[in-house]
Amino acid sequence: MTDTPDTSRAALEAPMSDLVAQCRIELDSPHPKGGQHAGLRRYDLIVTHEPTGIVVKIPGDYTRSQHKQRTLALTAIEWILAND
Repeated sequence: MTDTPDTSRAALEAPMSDLVAQCRIELDSPHPKGGQHAGLRRYDLIVTHEPTGIVVKIPGDYTRSQHKQRTLALTAIEWILAND
């Protein structure tokens, strides 16, 4: 029997969940805009990696999806840690 790596979805996401546990995730609301943009809610996502102090901020203008912002920020932190 050969040893094959576990490529199941849970195994691949395990390191990301470990990374999330080490991070503080905050939403920052920039100053509201007036006029036709008054009803739009855009929040900047700030993710701080507690053990290293790395801070990544994804502006709400980039994407309004907080899930996408979170994924981008965690991917950036993962890349920084891998290349540090």
